[in-house]
Amino acid sequence: MHFTLSTATNSGQASNTIYPNQLAIASPQELKKVVQYDHVCGLFKNNQRNIGNFVKADCLVMDCDNDHSDDPATWINPTSIANYFDDVSYAITLSRNNMKTKNKKAPRPKFHIYFPISEIGDARTYAELKHEIQEYFPYFDDNALDAARFVFGVPNTETSWHEGSQTIDQFMMAQRYFAKQNVGSIHVGKRNTTLSHFAGRIIMRLGNTSEARQAFQDEAAKCDPPLKDPELRTIWHSAIKFGQRMTSQKGYIPPEEYNQPNDDLRPDDYSDTGESYVFVDNCKDQVCYTNQSGFMWFDGKVWQESEPLALGEVQRFTDRQLADAQLRVTKAYQVIQQNGVAKDIQTMGKTKASRSFNDDQQTAFKEYENAKAYEAFVLKERSTRGINGILTNARPKLVKEINEFDADPFLLNTPNGPFNLKKGIHGRQDIQASELITKSTSCIPSDQGTAIWQETLNTFFCGDQDLMNYVQEIVGLVAIGQVYLEALIIAYGSGRNGKSTFWNTIANVLGSYTGHLSADALTTGVRRNVKPEMAEVKGKRLIISAELEEGKRLNTSIVKQLCSTDEIYAEKKYMKPFSFTPSHTIVLYTNYLPHVGGNDEGIWRRLIVIFLKPRSLNATILKIMLSI
Repeated sequence: MHFTLSTATNSGQASNTIYPNQLAIASPQELKKVVQYDHVCGLFKNNQRNIGNFVKADCLVMDCDNDHSDDPATWINPTSIANYFDDVSYAITLSRNNMKTKNKKAPRPKFHIYFPISEIGDARTYAELKHEIQEYFPYFDDNALDAARFVFGVPNTETSWHEGSQTIDQFMMAQRYFAKQNVGSIHVGKRNTTLSHFAGRIIMRLGNTSEARQAFQDEAAKCDPPLKDPELRTIWHSAIKFGQRMTSQKGYIPPEEYNQPNDDLRPDDYSDTGESYVFVDNCKDQVCYTNQSGFMWFDGKVWQESEPLALGEVQRFTDRQLADAQLRVTKAYQVIQQNGVAKDIQTMGKTKASRSFNDDQQTAFKEYENAKAYEAFVLKERSTRGINGILTNARPKLVKEINEFDADPFLLNTPNGPFNLKKGIHGRQDIQASELITKSTSCIPSDQGTAIWQETLNTFFCGDQDLMNYVQEIVGLVAIGQVYLEALIIAYGSGRNGKSTFWNTIANVLGSYTGHLSADALTTGVRRNVKPEMAEVKGKRLIISAELEEGKRLNTSIVKQLCSTDEIYAEKKYMKPFSFTPSHTIVLYTNYLPHVGGNDEGIWRRLIVIFLKPRSLNATILKIMLSI
């Protein structure tokens, strides 16, 4: 289950309409972190929340305030939602007024429920779905159903996570379908409705098969008085059409795959090596290993250097294995119960009973024993030692070269997916794990705040349009992951001129494409090993160095290495050294120009000084601009 929320930069401000941060949620931990800020379930034009600006949403939120009654026995609790939406995916957070007195009413459970949905790009359709859900479950607040509804942030709230086999829009589609199946003119009891529900469920589970049709006939035989054959045929054919519509829905699981053992999860041999092989086959798009950075995990947006996150993927894999093993045990036990094997073992013992089994019973008993052995093996592998062993043994099959990552200089990743810079704003494409992207900007392309930004630039650069154009070209080059300008950009001025504010804003927008290098690493006399710092610039597009001390002399060798198209030789701490082609531009903002010892053209052509005149900055402009 995953969905997207747009958050504000504050909490508890009902008058705010700007929600600039779009964040993907794929775990209860991520949800808890995000909902501490005011948020909405959707993307809005210019990030400004109102119905007219609605762009799209892949999630909707419903409020449950329990205002329908003052009787605690009738209140809805978060744990009871599963009784009404058992097969539906959803997440729950407690609201800020949970168990608090409000409007002189006794404290009661108050919570928000987030339903992932198939992406909707129309505000009216989105609101209609919320109204439909509220009609189905009237305990949801009927005053919180518009497409631009926001939710107040709640710090450290409790969350719960419910994985289901369908989304709420798929669930409601089924409810709409069954509601329309009042076929014919017979009104005795609930025959038509009951058979329509049953037919839809059996079609979804077994498909349009003879087994499903026979189950439907058996159910129809329970009607009193019986429905006529033409009515039964109408119900059945309507269920088939419903099944055809549902199979086209995203995330649909075919009957032949649903609730069936998955051979892809079962190792060929019950050893650590066999387990590592099947883990690699199933999770090679989520986990990899490099000699220079260790284990890496793909979170659906970027690859992260993190062994704990890779171990988490192993744990989730064994969760799937355990469910598969327990399903096999259950199915195998049902068989030996039906053919008498279980009873014989109970009365005579396993050894004696096995001597009396016929061929079919021997096969069923062997299948049961194999399933139990599989379950025991998975339980053993789920130990701390087993989880670590799987990841360690999988390492040879997960190895990638460090230079395979972030290899395409014209892909700029954003929270909404990567953009091909050659195609500009129309170059968005879906993220693929195979692209091996490790970085992302902090926001999506937008024209929000253009006027404020332009006014701020005029303040920074004193209205010098030529200088603004030049700096804009440099910033454009920064966005490309390839060095076209071998230069150290020195933003210089005595203070109060906005040089750090300007470049830090660019750095914040570029998100993890931005790196930092201590200013003294660029100077002579530094005694520590700077190669670990140099290793961290790999894959970055903007490197910020801040505030050089007065009288410092540049280390021309280091500057030439870092401001070049030649490969850089570096190493992370305790890891194997490596070389990489630089993709970054370095910006040093400082109040003092450094001394340069060399007189060769190789160093002087690399130094570009941008002088900003000191002046008083409009505090309001800076405050607003920094919130962009």
